[in-house]
Amino acid sequence: MQPTVLIGFNEYGLRLLQGLLISASDRGVLRWTRDAAGHEDGRLQLRDLAVFVCSASPLSSGGSSPFEEDLFRQIRSVPERDLRQEVLEARDRLLGARRFVEEGARGQYSLDVIVLAHPAGERDFRTMRETLERVISGLAADPNFRAAGEGNDALSMIQILDFEKYWDTGDADRRLTETAAAYVAKWQERAETGEPGCSRIYFADSNAAGGYRPAAQRIQEALLFLELVLFEEQRDDVVLRYLVQRRTRNEPIAASFGVRVVERQLGLMKRLAAALFSYRWLHYMAGQDFPADRPQGADIREALAHLRTNSLATAEELAQLDEQCRRKIEEAIPALLSARSVSAPVQEAQPARDHLATMWVRDFEKRTRARLDVIRTEVETAAGIMLERKTRATLENARGEIRDAATAALQHSQYPVPAGKLIQDLREVEDQLRGADRQSGEAEASGLESAEFERIRKLYSDYLWFKSQQLNPVEAGKWAWIWPVALAACYAPLVALAAQDFPAPDPNAAGLSQILAGLKATLSQILPAWLMVLACGALAVIVARRALFRRHNRGIQVHAHETQGRIRAACAALLQSPELLHHLTARVRTLAQLRTNRVRSEVLRELSFAQSRLQVRRNELDWLSSEMRRFCVRHGIDPDDPRPSYRPPEAESNIYTYWVAQNADYSNMVKTSEGQAPRFQALQAAVKPFEKWLDKYCPTFLHPVQFIDWLCDQRAFELPDFSTASDAHAHEWVEDLSEKVGRIGLVPLGFRFEDRDQEHEQERLCLLPEEWRNLTGLAQHLQQSGLASAAVHAAARAGRADRAYFLSYKIGVEARRLTRTAS
Repeated sequence: MQPTVLIGFNEYGLRLLQGLLISASDRGVLRWTRDAAGHEDGRLQLRDLAVFVCSASPLSSGGSSPFEEDLFRQIRSVPERDLRQEVLEARDRLLGARRFVEEGARGQYSLDVIVLAHPAGERDFRTMRETLERVISGLAADPNFRAAGEGNDALSMIQILDFEKYWDTGDADRRLTETAAAYVAKWQERAETGEPGCSRIYFADSNAAGGYRPAAQRIQEALLFLELVLFEEQRDDVVLRYLVQRRTRNEPIAASFGVRVVERQLGLMKRLAAALFSYRWLHYMAGQDFPADRPQGADIREALAHLRTNSLATAEELAQLDEQCRRKIEEAIPALLSARSVSAPVQEAQPARDHLATMWVRDFEKRTRARLDVIRTEVETAAGIMLERKTRATLENARGEIRDAATAALQHSQYPVPAGKLIQDLREVEDQLRGADRQSGEAEASGLESAEFERIRKLYSDYLWFKSQQLNPVEAGKWAWIWPVALAACYAPLVALAAQDFPAPDPNAAGLSQILAGLKATLSQILPAWLMVLACGALAVIVARRALFRRHNRGIQVHAHETQGRIRAACAALLQSPELLHHLTARVRTLAQLRTNRVRSEVLRELSFAQSRLQVRRNELDWLSSEMRRFCVRHGIDPDDPRPSYRPPEAESNIYTYWVAQNADYSNMVKTSEGQAPRFQALQAAVKPFEKWLDKYCPTFLHPVQFIDWLCDQRAFELPDFSTASDAHAHEWVEDLSEKVGRIGLVPLGFRFEDRDQEHEQERLCLLPEEWRNLTGLAQHLQQSGLASAAVHAAARAGRADRAYFLSYKIGVEARRLTRTAS
């Protein structure tokens, strides 16, 4: 398509531009590209057209529906003084380097400017001339336009001027004709002198073509002419190219045209089929209709099941912390219960023993609590490092996991999940997560109460009482030797007397008798007897003292042994109790629960964010679905009808267009694109419409016109071909086409020039799709309409056999024929 700048003046220009965009959009001939402004909503702009409207007063260009708003947004309202700069910027966009890179060798640095206006007086003509001279001079300053021959091939400007009762006889009308003739003469003079000028100025009048034509009909005819020039790609045709360009530099530029169209509306029907399909497809994607049995990857609930954990710390990790506490307590017990710490002096008085026991237990409790605080701090530090690492890793992964899981579900290769169903699944995950244990942390155990040390205090008091009741071996040893001396003093005489009573020894005996004789002789004396008793008493004291020491020590060890004493056992039982272990790890579990709640809150927030974004997408789907419905209803189709039908517009609505569309064509097209869940899923998996579902705006669903164009490009809505249809349908179609062609006859011009001579007769041609040229009977109707075979041109647009143009035109008319001949 030739890059073109369209400039409309005042209300007429705006209405014509709006009608052009609506008609071209319905036919699907507009091409779009990304808006250079980079809007968040993914707004597009026309690739080959730049559309401007100039008016002295503000004009309302807003549409009555989002469809029209999408189209009318392309029309920029610009003051006359700023039009030159805006057109130069549009030239840079339309003829930018990117365009030629994409088109390759087909790229050509050329530009058309088309002006649409309804001048009502001299002021309008003067404003138009001054404004357009600045525009065309600015464009012609580009050296690239001067490189192509005369310059007319690369840069062309045509104007379409519409008039109300141009040839009326009033003074104001006479001045209008003179001003129009002078206006054309000025442009003709510029062309003859080689200045940048205008190639053609087409005139249209309300009182031409056999009667009065209201403005709406004149706009319709001008619209058809614009579509022929813009979208039928006839710039290489040796005849049609001169509708926009001059044959020679000195050729007059005034001209007029008349257009009739026979249209099959395949482009419109394709878009209607796409709108009907998208209406049902969008409704499916916004709903919750999805099979219960899903393959792996299509169920986000399974993918996010691991986020429903009750604690950030696993049971194995908590068991390791318990074991670490237990080990540290075992290591601390020997230091807390050393022999030095347990031993105490003997106190006889009961109050003193109780006081000593109380003080010892208090000291033991103090040292125990201090040591346990150290152990708890060490365990909590280790647990805190572990939990912080896991918290960061979980928080970093949770957001990506949720978004990746949602994206995977929306873009599953076989069973992509609709947005409505995915919202429902995320709500289930959220409800399950909210229903999980959300305690703020386990209540911290009370730990070691003072009452728990009372038993130890009683044991220690018993130990002191035991020590007080025991004979002190040291004190007893100081007076033990008195007993042997006293015993010797008392029993030495008795021993001496007893020794005298020993029997006399046998003189003939040896060995024992001699010993007994010796003892009798010795012990009969006092001193030896005393010494012997003293020795025996000393020996007895030694034996008794050793036994006393053993018994005393055994009693002490029963109470205060470092490993087996009763006090140590009681203390160890207290320190190794499950309650104490739970007390030491309670804060760790509380910290783990708090971190778990934090992670859960972040996960819930991310789930809520994902749901909110999906709900926005769902709202966009509902809105776009309603717009598709409105588009179908606007063209007479009920999208809720199981068997929708299409009827072409009534002839009275557009006297310049003859429709030959058949309802069977649309029905066949709809059948090829009937929507069912498998097709909806396949299309969603193929085109990935939710690829940017996380963005603030999803460009896919915001612009109805561009959505239909996108869907037509993504999905092949088959165009029915009458040549492959049944004989009855093909015959009916050809008869209808031939009848409409026969009704056209001679197309009148839209403007009547002053007939000073018959030098310039109007020319006629037909632009016919190649597929229609060989239809039986059509050539005969063309000949009957006065169109020779040489006047029938083949449409260059491949792949679209939907419209034939019948054109009458007169070009090269001198400016003097725009005023009345003097009477």
